[in-house]
Amino acid sequence: MQAMDGAEFDNCWSRFDRILFLSVGPLAIKAGIFVLMFVGFGLFGLAASRIEPNSSTTKTVERNDSRKTSKAGLLLAQANTHRISSRHDQARAAYAEARTLYKQEQSRLGEANVLRGLGDLERVLGRHDQARKNFYQAAHLYGALGLIKLEKGMLEAGESVGGQNRSVPK
Repeated sequence: MQAMDGAEFDNCWSRFDRILFLSVGPLAIKAGIFVLMFVGFGLFGLAASRIEPNSSTTKTVERNDSRKTSKAGLLLAQANTHRISSRHDQARAAYAEARTLYKQEQSRLGEANVLRGLGDLERVLGRHDQARKNFYQAAHLYGALGLIKLEKGMLEAGESVGGQNRSVPK
């Protein structure tokens, strides 16, 4: 390594000085820049230290409230996406698998949400009787959970399928 002469040192220092804005403004601004740099890097270091190096985002998806979304929930979301994209066969398969998993988990809310999606799918396909059946089953599950507004919405959806107002089956 070669030693720098005075001119090279002054040249390097002036570049460093300009990069950090040390040659501009009063001392309070210069001090503020350093404080922000150290606090910012400190917070970045703190955030980086909390990341688990071996964590896998493909195993589970975590919501902001730290609850984990089940595979059934992911399948339901996938089924809804397929339904909206007019990939009806894929949607039906994903709904069926999600419903099976929700039944295994004994999640009536999840199962009701699947039935709601299936009702929407059947309505789009013109299978009005099946759509109505799915909406009424979803309404029953929502009602059992005390979700009155969802129950009412599913009953109304079932009654209006196919442009015909039908009474609720007993």
